[in-house]
Amino acid sequence: MTEPAPLEIGYRDQGWIWVLFWPVLLGLYWLWTHNLAISESWSWWLGMGLAEAVTVLTLLRSRRGLTLAADGITWHKHALFLPWTNVSETKLSDDGRRLLIQVIESDQALEGQSPTGRAEVRTNLRRFGSPVALHADRLTVPAEQVISEATKLRERYEGAQGKFAGFGLGVVPPELRRAVRSARLRGRAVLAALLLMAASVLMTCQSTPQGFGLDFTFRSHSEPGTMDQVLEIKNYGGQPVAPFLAIVALDDNGNKLPDVGVRTAYGSDQGLVVIPGGDTGIDVLLFSGAQARHVQDVRVTVRREIKLPPTSGLLANDYPAQITLPTVQRTDEHGTEVAPLRPFTSVTVANPNPIPVQVRVVCIMWEQPPPGAPQQMLAAYPIGDLNTVGANSTTSVPVANPLQNISHNCGSVKVYFSR
Repeated sequence: MTEPAPLEIGYRDQGWIWVLFWPVLLGLYWLWTHNLAISESWSWWLGMGLAEAVTVLTLLRSRRGLTLAADGITWHKHALFLPWTNVSETKLSDDGRRLLIQVIESDQALEGQSPTGRAEVRTNLRRFGSPVALHADRLTVPAEQVISEATKLRERYEGAQGKFAGFGLGVVPPELRRAVRSARLRGRAVLAALLLMAASVLMTCQSTPQGFGLDFTFRSHSEPGTMDQVLEIKNYGGQPVAPFLAIVALDDNGNKLPDVGVRTAYGSDQGLVVIPGGDTGIDVLLFSGAQARHVQDVRVTVRREIKLPPTSGLLANDYPAQITLPTVQRTDEHGTEVAPLRPFTSVTVANPNPIPVQVRVVCIMWEQPPPGAPQQMLAAYPIGDLNTVGANSTTSVPVANPLQNISHNCGSVKVYFSR
């Protein structure tokens, strides 16, 4: 008896959407954080390229659809071969939307499958009771014709071989064996791609270890003429943030100094310091207690974080140049600049940026430290409240009493982004 020629049935798979999955995910991540540090890792690009290649190859195989042959049905997407001895029925689902190929022994459909193929077959079995469940309207021939041809071939095979002859022992064609090996290789490639991208995520997280995209560096001693006891706050993200920090004093062994209290000059522990995207801000720390002179480092924890909207104008990518911190000058009642450690009645804040910014100004009074010890601040006094300074303009902030009476003691007058 002459065997009928195989019937090729194409399938209009819409899996091309998955080709866009990783690029879209990367784009959404950038829109949310304005930071693509993860994409600087070679393992991310290698993993994403591998995942894209596997997706395209799987899509191409899926578009081959089904092959109905004398000995069984092949679903090309996962190189799944179902001999007629294991096919119980080919039919439409109850709603008429799926072509189902039901089997007698479902475990046979799982043998030799790659992890991705096994996952889809299990899903189909759970949802439809069939290892193969294709959208009927995506087949290149009517589903009724597929059912009719499959029924004829199954009955022909059973008539020639006996209903249970050779159950599960059909000879797999060489082409199908190659396809099975290819499917397994694609499954391993998917696993390798996921591992590579996971490795890049871990490396990125390690490069920004403090979480929330923030990193902290404490500087006890600074260069002459600059402030001591400074906490640097680096924002690796692209969005401006105002963190609420919990700060613990540590000794030279990294142990907590339980009797040492920590206060801030700018208010980073109250969410008052705004760090622009991709930029660095600071705060000045005051340690109190019997062991205050023993502080060598600090441990910083972000209790919570407020992300500022793009309208804040502090996004790193809003303008070609990075946002610049405004300058501040001490002035008298006539608006004339006053030298440090002289009485002043106001401060003038100059904003060099082409956008308005919100800032606060603080006066810091310093101690005379023992030889070799870092200089601690004695007190910090706010000058005015939250101020909005227009684009490329200045604003004058008056100094109110009681600070005006002791303004000559202000060793430092600093301005910082705030909210």
